[in-house]
Amino acid sequence: MTAPITRSQIPSQNISGSTNIVMISGYTTVGDAAEGDVYTSTGASSGSAGAIQDSTGAWFRLVIGTHVRAASFGAVGAGGDYTAALQAAMAAANTAKVPMVIGGGNFVLTSTLDIVSGTMIGAGTWSGTGGVTYIHAGTSGMIMVKMTGGAGRIKGVVLDGDVGNLGTTFAKIGLFLDQNARYRVDDVDIYSCSKAGLALSTTQNSTFVRVFVNLCGYAIVLANGARNNSFFNCNTGNWSVNYKITSPTYANTIAILFLINTGDSDYTTAVTAGGNDRNNFFGGIYEGSGFALGFQNISNMGAGQNGVNCFFGDEFDGLQIVTVASSPQANMGTVVMHTNYFGWQDQTTAFSVGTTGNGRITFNGEPAFSGGNTLQNRGITVDSNFSSLFVIDTDNYFNPATDIYGSGTWDATNKEFTLIGTNTNFFGLNPAIRGSIATNGGTLVGPLPAILQITLKTAASGILVYLNNSSARRLIATITVAGTSIIPIHIGGVDNPNDDFALQICNNSGGSTTTVFKGISLRTSAGV
Repeated sequence: MTAPITRSQIPSQNISGSTNIVMISGYTTVGDAAEGDVYTSTGASSGSAGAIQDSTGAWFRLVIGTHVRAASFGAVGAGGDYTAALQAAMAAANTAKVPMVIGGGNFVLTSTLDIVSGTMIGAGTWSGTGGVTYIHAGTSGMIMVKMTGGAGRIKGVVLDGDVGNLGTTFAKIGLFLDQNARYRVDDVDIYSCSKAGLALSTTQNSTFVRVFVNLCGYAIVLANGARNNSFFNCNTGNWSVNYKITSPTYANTIAILFLINTGDSDYTTAVTAGGNDRNNFFGGIYEGSGFALGFQNISNMGAGQNGVNCFFGDEFDGLQIVTVASSPQANMGTVVMHTNYFGWQDQTTAFSVGTTGNGRITFNGEPAFSGGNTLQNRGITVDSNFSSLFVIDTDNYFNPATDIYGSGTWDATNKEFTLIGTNTNFFGLNPAIRGSIATNGGTLVGPLPAILQITLKTAASGILVYLNNSSARRLIATITVAGTSIIPIHIGGVDNPNDDFALQICNNSGGSTTTVFKGISLRTSAGV
């Protein structure tokens, strides 16, 4: 083995005259990231990985072990245009069926880096620890990295679409995945892409873990039939003070966009049957955009082109939460929200814009809302089971410290109320609202079908049951017989616009009377 030399020195050296193997001290500079690479003339040819000739014309090839280093092909992370070097390293890794590894440093891409069923592993991201593999866009409107062929993986890199870090021109898409399946993306940060940070075009059965997408027009786009994909602890972030992209404007940015658009050449020209369906998001934070969720059916493919997409324990923050484009056709599908947090800009802006067509949001578990307390139905313009979150149920969801007021006493042991007084002495029940939904958000649009149930233990003169906890109360039931009564009612609507979700109960007598009742429940029958 000869004394160490850089790879760039091999063509000027007669290496084959003394040895068939050489360890280099760097690619072009002693001590750069290619230091330690080994070349051999054994089995080498012009088509070998990293092929290079010495001064005698003898071919040497790069010795590949468990992985291919990008630095071995010249991508040493010193801030230059490494597009060709990274592509060559990726091709060599695919041929050898090993991962391509990029060390820490700065790398510029001037055209798309294609990963065809291969694996690219970086040193780390701003969000992690250790070194940072920082890949910068060098061309406006480019797609930075494209994964095709299925079963590929990318991990531990930063993709920044801000060309030259000037805040004036940007890459179009940071990371693009095609219509194949079984991709995996871990610990990847994506910044400043005008169209999409992470784009799934009919992508299926793929996994995303700790992916952070920031300051992009649309952070995550699921397009034309992206299905059965899972997102774990992924985040998006956007803040008006740092957002430099002019289109879309900050107010129209979207954290997660479900898109049907076969006319967009960046995505597939056909939609997988059932559309964007069965995508699941777990424990993520999607904050700071104009809208947290968006739904666009540009191709007018029918209301069934988004299926069921589910969110579990995620946080949504934005100027508003949901936007559904009504032109040419509303297309939301069913969105299942299980124990999520929803925070938006103030108490008067609506939760959503647009309507769902044939879709709906289903709230499950214990959701929490921070905004829109003074709006009817919280400004939820899309079809949902939101009203089912308001429950009066003295046997289950009940806190006597907050949920009752007025005349009467509560027997916690027997879960009974004793009302003493006349028909002017009212005993009130507020809803035990599931989730942190403010009481003054109880005003509901309608009319909503609901079921009132109450058990009168001692009848006396009976009781009168009113809806609403204000002077706008209206009589909904007169009960004079002991036993359990089940009474269907309607809440809200044009005829009763001042309805809320509270009850007032008084004795059905002008004289003072004592009445005992229990088992009170009021819940909508419009959803569970």
